[in-house]
Amino acid sequence: MGDKMGKTKRVLITGGGGLVGGRVAEHLLCSGFQVRLGTRDIKADVGRLLDVDLVAIEWSDEECLRAICQDVDVIVNAMGMNATDCAYNPAGALLVNGVYVASLLKAAIASGVKRFIHLSTAHVYASPLQGWISESTCPSNLHPYATSHRSGEDTVLWAGEQGHIEGIVLRLSNAFGRPLATRVRCWMLLVNDLCRQAVENKNLTLKGNGLQHRDFIPLSAVCGLIDRLCQVDFFRIDESRGRPSPLLNVGSGYSMSVIAMAELIQSRCKPVLGYDVGLKRQSCSNEQEGPALNYVSNHLPSLCDMESFMDEIDKLLLYCNEYFR
Repeated sequence: MGDKMGKTKRVLITGGGGLVGGRVAEHLLCSGFQVRLGTRDIKADVGRLLDVDLVAIEWSDEECLRAICQDVDVIVNAMGMNATDCAYNPAGALLVNGVYVASLLKAAIASGVKRFIHLSTAHVYASPLQGWISESTCPSNLHPYATSHRSGEDTVLWAGEQGHIEGIVLRLSNAFGRPLATRVRCWMLLVNDLCRQAVENKNLTLKGNGLQHRDFIPLSAVCGLIDRLCQVDFFRIDESRGRPSPLLNVGSGYSMSVIAMAELIQSRCKPVLGYDVGLKRQSCSNEQEGPALNYVSNHLPSLCDMESFMDEIDKLLLYCNEYFR
């Protein structure tokens, strides 16, 4: 897929061994990009499944970082420490989600990379997420997962503000979907876990009452947005509204309770897997649903609809049926 000059974009994706990084790599390859996939584990299953330039990243080695940034037009940074590990090791969280981002950004600028797309999280805003949240909402979550991601975000936004590079920060909500390999650490995610349960147990079991609300987004929608941001001159996509913000909330815009998502997955099991599954949850004295969540963007149109939800769920169920039956 060429840019306005007809030149094929060369994209470096870090965190290539993860759920989002692997799916973005697969999507961009199908769109015609030249993809370099960076990972700490050069033997990662994801890299072997794709026709990419697979490179090992030594995050503390400046020369290594500069080398992997050479001849790259766009970097998609999908590398990061998850919430559980951040809580256990706050210092490590700052190192990975903050310092490593700054190191990669420095190498990107030195290597002449044009654009740096950094994937962050909606959870910088609050815990739990509730109410109306847009890019204008002030982040207040003090969990190490949130504060370390804020550190990485600020580095990217500052570099963009200074004109060193085109920096874009995407705050993702609860993305879900099939991984490229079974060993990708994604089975703790609610939707992924429930789809795996549907195959392994023929029953869906929620740990709570399922009344809390979340914003879920299919990975296909996330990949589609990143594809667009890799192609276009982002800072001119909507000149009528002025310079767009380099900070974007990326969600579906739908407020859905956990139990509603579980029921949606349950409804897809018969047509996709050929059998019905049960659904269990913990009951409580107060069965009133939790506060709605309106996770919106002031700068992006709607990224998905219910049909894309079901398509992603169906493909995830089929994936689980193939590998976990």
